Amino acid sequence: MPVPSTVQQPVADSVLANVAERAASIDRGDVQTDVALAELGQNGAFDAAAQGDVAGVTALLETLARECFSTAFSSWGHTMSILFHRAGGMEVPEELLDGSVAGVSAMAPAFKWASELGDIPVEAVADGDSVVLNGKIAWASNLFPNAIVMMPVRFEDGTLTIARVRIGTEGLTVKHSAPLMALNGTASGSLSLTDVRILASDVTGVPLKEFLAKVRPGFLLAQSAFCIGLGARSLDEAALSVEKPGPNALFRDRLDGLRETEQSLRNEHASLLEKVTSPVRLLQLRLDAAHFVSDATKLEATLAGGRGYLADTDTTRRVREAAFLPVQSPTEGHLMWEIQRQSV
Repeated sequence: MPVPSTVQQPVADSVLANVAERAASIDRGDVQTDVALAELGQNGAFDAAAQGDVAGVTALLETLARECFSTAFSSWGHTMSILFHRAGGMEVPEELLDGSVAGVSAMAPAFKWASELGDIPVEAVADGDSVVLNGKIAWASNLFPNAIVMMPVRFEDGTLTIARVRIGTEGLTVKHSAPLMALNGTASGSLSLTDVRILASDVTGVPLKEFLAKVRPGFLLAQSAFCIGLGARSLDEAALSVEKPGPNALFRDRLDGLRETEQSLRNEHASLLEKVTSPVRLLQLRLDAAHFVSDATKLEATLAGGRGYLADTDTTRRVREAAFLPVQSPTEGHLMWEIQRQSV
C-alpha cells in the first residue's frame, strides 16, 4: 500500500517491501526483528533519531506500522534508546545508528514511578569507577544478544537516574517470554540483574524527573504515530471492501467516521510536534490513537467476512497487533490514571 501523502517516506521502497514481506514471519517468530533493524540502520532510517528529530522518528514509525507493526514496535524501542542517549548527554554508539546492535527501552518502571504507581526496581551502588546493579525489569523487548538497554536505577542515597547496560554483561540474565498473541519476533521478556558491574560513565547522572520531562513528549508521540499507521492501513483495506457492490457498502458511514477520527488524530499529532501545551493532550492523544486502532482493525475484519477469521491472514494479524496496545506501557489504565491526575 502507498505511504499517505501527509507523511514523507523515510525509507526506500525496496526496504519497505522487505519489511512487508517479513511481517507474517516476524509475527510468528520465525524471523526476528533484529534483521529489520539492521537493514533499516544500514539505509539511514535512524538518522532522524540521532539528530533528535522527533518528527522524523514518528514518520518512520507510522510508515513501518502500515506494513509490519512488529517492525515498527522494535524500531520504536530502538529509536527511543537513541533519544535516551541524547537526553542523558551520552554519545550514541555507532552500532545503534547502523542497526547492527539493538536498542532497548526498559523505561516502564520510570513512567510508573512518575505516576506514583510503582518504585524503581533496580538498585545501584557506586564502587570506585564502577556501578553495581541488582534488580529486575519485568518486561522489555529487543532483548537480542549485545543489545544496549536503557533503564532507570535507584542509588542508596535516593538518587534516581538512567543507566546503560549491555546484554551479555556478566550477571545479566534474559528470560524470553512464552508465545505471544502477536509480535513473537520482537525478543520480548524480562531481565534479572545480579551484581551487574558497569562503568560509572554508563550512568547519565541526569535526575530521573528531569530526564522524563525531556523524553516523554517524543516517547508518547512516537507511540501515537505507530497507532495511527496501523489503524490507517486497516481503513485502507476496509475501503476496498466498502467500494464493492453489496452489503459491505452499508458500512461506508462507519468508515467515513473513522477517517474523520484519523484526520483529527493527525492534526493533534502535528500540533503537538510543533508545541506541547499540556501533558494531558499528549496522554489523551496516545489513548485516543489506541482506541482508533481497535475500531479500525475491527472494521477491517468485519468487512473481510470469513477471511477475517482465518488465523494466518494480514487482517487477523492486524487485529492481534491492535490487541497489544491497551497493555503496552503506558497501559490504557495507566493513561487514564495519569490523565485524571494531571487534570485535577
